Amino acid sequence: MTLAKRMADLLAAVDDLAQDIRDELDRTIAQSVDSEFSGAEHDGTGQHVPQAEEEGGDQSPVGQEPTSIAEILATLRQIVEGLERPTALASVAYELQKVYGPDVTKSWAGYGTFKSLLTAAAPDVAISLVGPGYVFPEGTTKALITTTPGAVPPGDQTLEEVDSKIPPIVVRLRSVDRWVPCLPPDRLRELYTGIVLVLAHETWDELGFTNGSPGSIGLAQINELTRLARDRLAIEGITLNRHHLDYVLKALLWSGNLRAGLPPDQAVEIVRQWIYNRAVAMGLSSDPPTDLDSLTDWLDAARA
Repeated sequence: MTLAKRMADLLAAVDDLAQDIRDELDRTIAQSVDSEFSGAEHDGTGQHVPQAEEEGGDQSPVGQEPTSIAEILATLRQIVEGLERPTALASVAYELQKVYGPDVTKSWAGYGTFKSLLTAAAPDVAISLVGPGYVFPEGTTKALITTTPGAVPPGDQTLEEVDSKIPPIVVRLRSVDRWVPCLPPDRLRELYTGIVLVLAHETWDELGFTNGSPGSIGLAQINELTRLARDRLAIEGITLNRHHLDYVLKALLWSGNLRAGLPPDQAVEIVRQWIYNRAVAMGLSSDPPTDLDSLTDWLDAARA
């Protein structure tokens, strides 16, 4: 019994460390990258229009040596060309930072935004505009801007339904977005219990969070909420995956809805629309009405 408890504590510590690393990367890169794509213009093809075309100006950056700019562009182009599956923009940006250090994020080689730098390096790349941005390498599922999704590639084993109780649209999204809660209803009920806990006024008061103050809640606070929920529910014998709760809270944060006192059922509806919109934008739904119905039934079962 003692050994089992020590092992559980060790696994929890490893989980905390992994989560802290992820959130540190989020704090330094993800927010700055993802914020560029809220309300960004597009040309209807699933690709961002390069800045020169959007604004009628010159994309040439200011304050950088031409040779270093060319090197950074070539490196970023190589990173994108080496992708084998849709990848979060923040992850692509992090790969560039690993080569040139954190200073590259300050002005993105003089282009001002990662968007402008990316479209300069790889003008034909497709980028998802819904939620945290994703880049779609050539030959993978392309992001769609219209509400009419493309057909799922036939015979793609990564998009097969792995559990009859999980909607196919969720399984498909999971093949691209690794932290989407791809769970059967009984496990989803545990996640719902975590949602109830972290949205309670008492929880926010306990952590000293200021509700409703602009900028007071961010990724660092989400990390604290998920840790508290995991530890608190473990006492009750409920195993909660912090990554899944993290996904839900980020969906609420990035949609502008994360606050204490948000009714849990309303939070679920927001997450339902968030998952659906992301899957459709990535071209992962061949039958939107059916997919939306199955998604609704799945989430309703979790609240039963």
